[in-house]
Amino acid sequence: MERQHNSYSRFAVLLHWAIALLIFCLLGLGIVMTRLPEKEIALMFKLYQLHKSLGISVLLLSIIRLLWRFSTKQPVAAPGLKLEQRMAKIAHISLYILAFLTPLLGWALVSASPYNIPTLIFGVVEWPHISFFAALDNKEAAESILSKIHEIAAFTLLFLALLHMGAALRHHFVLKDNTVSRMIPFLNRNNKSGP
Repeated sequence: MERQHNSYSRFAVLLHWAIALLIFCLLGLGIVMTRLPEKEIALMFKLYQLHKSLGISVLLLSIIRLLWRFSTKQPVAAPGLKLEQRMAKIAHISLYILAFLTPLLGWALVSASPYNIPTLIFGVVEWPHISFFAALDNKEAAESILSKIHEIAAFTLLFLALLHMGAALRHHFVLKDNTVSRMIPFLNRNNKSGP
């Protein structure tokens, strides 16, 4: 009973790390694929398809994670000042929003593309375009705007993820509480300083 109250379930931990890993892979892929020379068109196509597949995976896993979060009891908040707890809550909500918004913007971007290239999830399942964006008259302008917003969202997500990691490291190394061990169980300090 105590473990459930102070730790996340294995499924929640798995979702957390799967989404985090995919997000960092997506950011790396995004940087590489957008800087490839035009002569690398075949590689570029493969990387774009992989990027889209991973992006849709993040979207689907984020939906599952949110549903899981609302359907299970969450651990008590980490100890700290009220302002610190409020900032942590804002950061978590922002991470959730961006984990949804960034892939949705990518999906909209692909749908608005004048090239109309289909998205094949891991080369197997064709993912539909969003009909509203696919039917736009001025696709070039929409694609350009969506591309900029998608990039801003992606780098904001990266910034918040790094901030989140920094806060976790602070809890582990400075405050020396069990906050990190709730998401990395083998780090459990058996520390009695926090609930």
